[in-house]
Amino acid sequence: MFFRKKNYEDVIYEWLNEKQKSIKESTYIKYLYIVETHIIPFLGKYDFRKIKQKNVLAFFNQEQLETLSDSMKNTILIIINSTISYGISIGYRRSFDYLDMKFKKKKNDITYFTIKEQETIEKYLQDNMNIKNLAILVALYTGVRIGELCALKGTDIDFVNNTVSINKTVQRVKDTDGTNRTKLIVGIPKTQNSLRVIPVQPFIIKLLKSYVSNQENYIFTGNDKPKDPRTLEKYFENLLKKLDIKLINFHALRHTFATRLREQKVDIKVISKLLGHSDWKITQEIYVHATFDNIKKSVNEFKGLCSRKNFK
Repeated sequence: MFFRKKNYEDVIYEWLNEKQKSIKESTYIKYLYIVETHIIPFLGKYDFRKIKQKNVLAFFNQEQLETLSDSMKNTILIIINSTISYGISIGYRRSFDYLDMKFKKKKNDITYFTIKEQETIEKYLQDNMNIKNLAILVALYTGVRIGELCALKGTDIDFVNNTVSINKTVQRVKDTDGTNRTKLIVGIPKTQNSLRVIPVQPFIIKLLKSYVSNQENYIFTGNDKPKDPRTLEKYFENLLKKLDIKLINFHALRHTFATRLREQKVDIKVISKLLGHSDWKITQEIYVHATFDNIKKSVNEFKGLCSRKNFK
C-alpha cells in the first residue's frame, strides 16, 4: 500500500482542528501552545511515514525539556501518541511502535509548610486581614486550586451550612488571535471529580460574608471580573519574603491542607474527595510523606527497653 508523504506538522494541525470540535477552549489553547512550543520545532518537519520510536525518545532526551514538569512531559507524550494514532486512522501510515512509559514525580518533591511556618503565615493573615490575605487563608483551609479560588463567587458560598462549592476555574491562556497576548477565561474544572462541595471552618465563612456585597460578583475582586491567578501568586511570593519563609509556590497551600489532614489521620478517601482527585490512590501516593512522618514521630517517641538508664 502506498502512503503519500506528509510532514508530521501537517498531521498535528489536522488533529488539532478535529480536537477543537470536542474540547474546551482552554484545553485547545493549551494543546496549541504545547505543539508549537515543544513538538513541532523538533519533530514537525519529519516525514510522518518515517517517524520512529527512537525519534520520539531523542525528542524527550533534549536538554531543554529537563526543566519541564513530569505532568507536562506526560501531556506531551499523550499528544504525540494521539496525533500519530490520528494519522494512522486517516491512512497516512500503517502502524507505529508507541512508547509505553510515564514520567513520574518523586514523592519527596511535594512542597508544604511546616506547622510552625503555617502558624506564622496564619497569624500575619489574621492580623492584617484584607481581601488578598483572605484568599490565601481560604486556600489554606480548603485546599482549592488557585484557579478555583479566583473563580469563587458569592453564590458559591453557603453561609448557613458553612460550605464552599467548586464549580468553575480561572485560567490565563494564550489568545488565538495570532498575537502573543494572553487572556483570562472562566470554565468548568478539568474533571467531574473537581466539582465538589467543601465543608469550611465557620470563622472562614464569617470572614467571607464580610467581603461579599453582591453574590453575583467574584469574591476576590468584588466585581464581574475574576481575580488573575498570576497577581495572587506574586502577592503570595512577596508575603513569604516578608515573613522570611522559604519561597514555594501558591500550590503549596493545597499540599499543606492535605498534609495536615493526613497527619490527623483523616481517611485518605475523604481527603481525595475534598481535593477533587479522580482516584483516592492518587492522593495516597502524593501524601505518603505525611504517613511516614507520623511513623518516624511514633518511633522517636517510643519508650521501651532501650530507654533504660544504662543504655543512655
